[in-house]
Amino acid sequence: MRCWTQGALITVDLSDGIRLATLHQDIKDFADRDERGIAAAICALAHIAHQVCLLLDAYQRANPGYAAATEVSR
Repeated sequence: MRCWTQGALITVDLSDGIRLATLHQDIKDFADRDERGIAAAICALAHIAHQVCLLLDAYQRANPGYAAATEVSR
C-alpha cells in the first residue's frame, strides 16, 4: 500500500480551458534526499518542467489539431 501524504500532482492549464495532470509524483521524484537549498529547488523545478513537457507532448500526439499558444497575452 502506498502512502500519499507526501508528493504532488503537477497540473497544466491550457489556454482553451483544458487541464492536464500527471499521476502522483512522490516527493523522491522531485529531489535527491541529499540535496538541500538551491540545488534541491533547481532539481525540483527541472522535474516539474520535464513532467509538463511530457504532458503537453502526449496531449499534442493525441490531439494533432491542438497548437500550443506560443505568445503570452498581457
